[in-house]
Amino acid sequence: MIQRRGRTGRKNRGRMFILITKGTRDESYYWSSINKEKQMKKQLKKNFNKDLTDFKPVQTKINSEDAETPADENRPIIYADSREGSSRVLRELERLNVDIKVKSLAVADYQVSDDVAIERKTNTDFVSSIMDKRLHKQAKELVDNFKKPVIIIEGSEFYSGFIHPNAVRGALASIAVDFGIPIIPTRSPEDTAAMINRIAIREQTHERSDIQIRTEKKPLTTWEQQIFIVESLPNIGPVTARKLLEEFKTVRGVIAASEEELKKVDGIGDKIAKNIIRVVNSGFKTLKSEKYLKLDLNKS
Repeated sequence: MIQRRGRTGRKNRGRMFILITKGTRDESYYWSSINKEKQMKKQLKKNFNKDLTDFKPVQTKINSEDAETPADENRPIIYADSREGSSRVLRELERLNVDIKVKSLAVADYQVSDDVAIERKTNTDFVSSIMDKRLHKQAKELVDNFKKPVIIIEGSEFYSGFIHPNAVRGALASIAVDFGIPIIPTRSPEDTAAMINRIAIREQTHERSDIQIRTEKKPLTTWEQQIFIVESLPNIGPVTARKLLEEFKTVRGVIAASEEELKKVDGIGDKIAKNIIRVVNSGFKTLKSEKYLKLDLNKS
């Protein structure tokens, strides 16, 4: 990971290395900055008579396992996934004086207690997750790993994309009814941060205990893996995938089924059946061209 030096010390204490290519303009900037810092320290010491330690060039390495500064007991602790590092939500949480700990979370974007995790989606991401079938998978991971998961949807323009409004409504209904996950709408990243902060305060007000962070997902069961494989077929959702497996008993049975046999399953018509057969029976074509694989052995 490459990060600007000025931002590395905001979350945790640690060590850092600065890598510079010798003979480039960056090397000149580096020594120039060192001289400027030395001059600044001399000036401060002269003017304010403070005992400042001599400047030493930074030659350290970031270590996420190093000791962290103790948190203020009155500040809520919020664990944020590392992928949220550049979001306006995280910057707003910093402004709200929240104790933020950035980790690599296996499930959800934010975690505020052992039971409560929050998946944050912008309206655009929400629509995209419906189209590429991520939404139901993420919802299942939330309910499998947390007792009280929450989904925050940021923004209001759900119906302006390339997807039918009824598909959006159906997805919202499925999340709320089938999975039992509350959906909280927010207007902006700042509003989202305020909501996450409020949830954290409610969870941590009475008794603060160490939060067990989910860094690994629970392993998928055989049933879940079977659904996942069949659901990857064209135009097949989780409901139809289950119907196919109930009809043909095994994943192999689904793959081996003929077009006429597939059409006997409720929800599969001529077009879907033809697409499944096409994908299953088509030969695989590598993207590499032979001309890039040949070696000229005559060259020395």
